[in-house]
Amino acid sequence: WIPSYGRDINAEPGLYDQVMNKAKKTLLHGKTSGYRSQNQISKNLFDRIDANGDGVLQLNEMAAYLKKNTSMANEQIQRLMQVMDADKSGDISREEFEKAFPKVVAGLVRRGSIVVGPSEITESMINSKGTANKV
Repeated sequence: WIPSYGRDINAEPGLYDQVMNKAKKTLLHGKTSGYRSQNQISKNLFDRIDANGDGVLQLNEMAAYLKKNTSMANEQIQRLMQVMDADKSGDISREEFEKAFPKVVAGLVRRGSIVVGPSEITESMINSKGTANKV
């Protein structure tokens, strides 16, 4: 806890850094952190989609899950798989999924359906650093 009420955060040496470090620690790694809960959701979703439990997602597993839970068309699912498959192995590893998942949620999926058409899904939407590009 850093009490700062009534103190000038910019005038008092070191106070700004203390407050910012505490905020980063709490928001990124605290018990209720959005970053932490997003990672847990991603891990749980991967496990649900991985029907055969082999630790990678194949097209048939991804298609079965997405067809049941979204209105995505086959070509959208195939393109999403291609874009998420960073190493071009033909399947999605847990690492690839966890890296792409927040960007997919933030930039592509809204209310259970894909926002853009399959030809508009690009690697830059998934593999870019930071947040997903606006479409």
